[in-house]
Amino acid sequence: MLDYYQIAGYGGVAFYLGSYGLLQLGLLKGSSYTYAGLNLMAAALVLVSLFRDWNMFSAIVQISWITLSIAGIARVWFLTNMLRFNAEEQKLLTNHFPTLRPIEAKNCWTRALGRTEKLAIC
Repeated sequence: MLDYYQIAGYGGVAFYLGSYGLLQLGLLKGSSYTYAGLNLMAAALVLVSLFRDWNMFSAIVQISWITLSIAGIARVWFLTNMLRFNAEEQKLLTNHFPTLRPIEAKNCWTRALGRTEKLAIC
């Protein structure tokens, strides 16, 4: 019979494989809250499973994955909430691309203008 640690481990594996599979099939974006959240959940569940049969190296990997997932979530939040547009960009976004997310619009405009620098957050 499975105990809670084994169930957590199997769940973590399912989250890892599921999130990566969805990413490869193009159903998730690597820069989305969902992808980072699924990876965070996967790492946390696998870490819980390690309390039954401890493995320091695997624990280091899971803690690192949790840290990177939190950083990814923070990055997406920061880019989404701190992004600003000038008046011309805002008018273009409102009139022609009302369904486009602001971060996607900024990335598109940056690429279209041939800029190679990172997005400026004003």
